Amino acid sequence: MENGALEDIEVTVTFLEMHVPPAYSPPVPYNR
Repeated sequence: MENGALEDIEVTVTFLEMHVPPAYSPPVPYNR
């Protein structure tokens, strides 16, 4: 496994978290 693979995964996860439409993210009503 390359050393930069983990960084690529983190970037991909961050990208998905920032660009996934809110409708696809699970609602979290437990914070209130």
